[in-house]
Amino acid sequence: MQKMKLGLDDWLIILSLAFAFSYCCLVLYGSFNASIGQDLSTITPDEFTNYQKHLYVGVIVAHLCYGLVKLAVLEFYKRIFSTARFHMAANITMVFVAVFMLTATLVQIFSAWPISDWWTLGKSYSINYGAFITSFAAIDLFLDIVILCLPVTVIRQLQINTRKKFLVIGIFWMGFS
Repeated sequence: MQKMKLGLDDWLIILSLAFAFSYCCLVLYGSFNASIGQDLSTITPDEFTNYQKHLYVGVIVAHLCYGLVKLAVLEFYKRIFSTARFHMAANITMVFVAVFMLTATLVQIFSAWPISDWWTLGKSYSINYGAFITSFAAIDLFLDIVILCLPVTVIRQLQINTRKKFLVIGIFWMGFS
């Protein structure tokens, strides 16, 4: 068996793991110290401020984690499938994922101005957060479907019977469950 060097996909997944670990630590800390998981109608204004601060940071970390996982999967696909056409499709998808990840993160960071109004609930400028979350979820789902379907075109061209093609596609799709 030959040792392979770590590729970009490996480094991206390690980085996303660091963000996921940070998010878990933030939630655990917040559940003990920031009223996360409690009925919000029962907490004090100071506890609510602390809750909002944790929520604010948590959403930023989550956006980065989700985007990095998508980029890692696309880089992994590029390592497996070597056709130029597939690489071009994966690279285009990676650009969309990276732009989406950065945009979602920046919108989250500057969703209220000044930023402290996120947790003080000041009356300054603030985006329609419900619309942001809905549009984020729709775009995120669309990108997941695109990433999920990318290898299908290459697998369809393999010189194996149809049943095995479906099994190989199923193996790729199990990673998204």
